This record gives sequence, C-alpha cells and structure tokens, in this order.
Amino acid sequence: MVDLRQLVVDTNLCSGCQLCEVICSAVKLGIFSPARARIQVRSFAVQGRSEIRVCRSCPEHPCVEACPFDAISPLETGGVRIDPDLCDACKACIEACPYEAIFFDEQLAKAISCDCCGGSPQCVAFCYPGALTWPPLDGP
Repeated sequence: MVDLRQLVVDTNLCSGCQLCEVICSAVKLGIFSPARARIQVRSFAVQGRSEIRVCRSCPEHPCVEACPFDAISPLETGGVRIDPDLCDACKACIEACPYEAIFFDEQLAKAISCDCCGGSPQCVAFCYPGALTWPPLDGP
C-alpha cells in the first residue's frame, strides 16, 4: 500500500489571515472567493486563536466510506478527489469528515475538498507564518 502524503497543520502558528483561502479560490476557481475555498480558517478572536480546516488525508478515509455514490477517492498526492459528475450533494461525506474539511459549494451544488493541488499545495507556498507545511517524500 502506498502512503498518502499529508498536509501538516500547526494551528498554533496560524495568524488567521485567511491568505490560504484566497490563494485556494484563485487557483481552483480563478476568482478570489475565500468562502468557496477548499481550505477554511475559523477564527476565535476572544481566545486569540484560529483553526484550519483542510483535508488531512486520513488513512481510514471516512468520507470515501460514507459516499453512497463512490464519488470520492483518496489521492496519492494528498487530499481527496470528489468527482462532480458522481456527487449528488447528499452531504454524507461532510458529516463523516472528522476534520470538518469537506465543504458544500452552494454555487456548484456539490461537495468540495482539498486535493493538495496535485502534490504542490499552493496554500503552503503562501502561508507566511508557516502554519501549513508539505513534508518531503521519504525514500530514495
């Protein structure tokens, strides 16, 4: 079995700037629409912290198991692929995700999630506090 790559999240370093959301929406949709990004930042101002919600490439893949239409598949490059032609918007995957990292795009009327940009996650490239990292592959 191939080990899937995982985006590493350090919430303690997250400043809550939401630049990751802006970059994600620009890369995936060609527009700046953080609400439609495949990564979401939830800020808790009173507590002085932020929480990053993004696919963590769970080894168990509860979202894959929950989808009754086989629309979700894990990617070796990290994240998951949700086939928009197979997704019927039942939201079972959203309920199953332990990281609250599958979102419903109202405009698409489909579930969306991080696919780690095919192995080169752009949110990592632009995360200036270093809250998001992409570890190198192990091996030769």
